[in-house]
This record gives sequence, structure tokens and C-alpha cells, in this order.
Amino acid sequence: MSESAKSAMEAASNHLMLFLVLFLVSYTLLSLVVHKAPVFSAFSRESKKMMVSVASLLVLGVVAYCF
Repeated sequence: MSESAKSAMEAASNHLMLFLVLFLVSYTLLSLVVHKAPVFSAFSRESKKMMVSVASLLVLGVVAYCF
């Protein structure tokens, strides 16, 4: 394998890890906000989980677009 291919694979791996960590952090923070804020008290547990998942994916998408 050439040196440039190794470098490209390493860069892709680093980006993937960055996106994974960003997703986990945003999911955790949004989960805390949604479960603690009184605004969301009317929603069911499943709805809250879905909102957090979609919002985390949107955050990840915006960051990926900016890269």
C-alpha cells in the first residue's frame, strides 16, 4: 500500500472517530436537556428519545457539511 493511501486511510479513520465522539457528546447533552426541561414534559419517553436522536444526527450533519 502506498504512503498516500495509508495517509488517506488514517485521515478517514480520524474523521470517523471525531464524528462518533461528536455524536455521543451531542446525544448526551441533548438527552439531558430534553429530559430535564419542563417544556418537554408533555412528550412520551419514546418521543423524547426520537427527538434527541434526530437532533444529534442534525448536529452531526451540519458539522460534516462544514468540514
